[in-house]
Amino acid sequence: MSGIPLLLPQPPASVTAVTLYGLVGIAVCCLVSLPLPERCAHPGGDRFGIEPVRAVGAVIAVLVCVVLWPAALLWTTTRNSFTRAAAARAQRSARVRAQRSAQRNALRTVLRSDDDAGEQPVYLAQPTSTVVSDGAAWVDAAAARVVAALMERRLLDAVMGARSLVWDVERAFGPSCHQLWNAMELLAHVCHEIGDDVRAVQLYARAASGWACDHGAGHPSARAARDRTVALWAKARAAGATDPATALLVASVTRRFVQAGVR
Repeated sequence: MSGIPLLLPQPPASVTAVTLYGLVGIAVCCLVSLPLPERCAHPGGDRFGIEPVRAVGAVIAVLVCVVLWPAALLWTTTRNSFTRAAAARAQRSARVRAQRSAQRNALRTVLRSDDDAGEQPVYLAQPTSTVVSDGAAWVDAAAARVVAALMERRLLDAVMGARSLVWDVERAFGPSCHQLWNAMELLAHVCHEIGDDVRAVQLYARAASGWACDHGAGHPSARAARDRTVALWAKARAAGATDPATALLVASVTRRFVQAGVR
């Protein structure tokens, strides 16, 4: 099989197929139209001019030689198609992994919060995975859409999606649940991205109070939300933002953590 393609020319596949199968058809017609001897007839008679066994053997040899080439080509083409399909699947998988890695790197660089030493909000830290094991899948999917909008700088879509997520989570799980605090921190980050630092501070402060009320002031999420609140409020004040209600809210949250012994 390996020697035949080397000895024969390599025309286009369609021409090769038509030619070879035409030859096969001619050989079959020749085999069918061979004159067969009558009973007790001698090979040298007029009705039978050639020896039938030799003729049939020659035709079979021609058929084998002609059929082997398209069979070899068909086998090679099929095997190459499977190889190309496997390579394409591997390439797609590698491209998807690279894209996800690039998304995570973009989140670490473009969407980094002001407090680089602290943890990211949960939906920003793990945008492509299910981060709440006992929550509904639609919460994680909606949060992932908000994060994707942030990465693509579609800020209006991010604001609308994050705000709707907070409302939907509160309606589905109640006003005191960790899904709500995670969604609220995501909305706070979106507000910070669009430049509304005062609103972001208010949302971070509400999330910190919610975490502390539900899980205690010493909970890591509560401390992280408190740290983001204080850091962002300090930056907003340095930029000249003044809002008495927000200042009172930040002071209340800070005092609550101090009273609980959390520095």
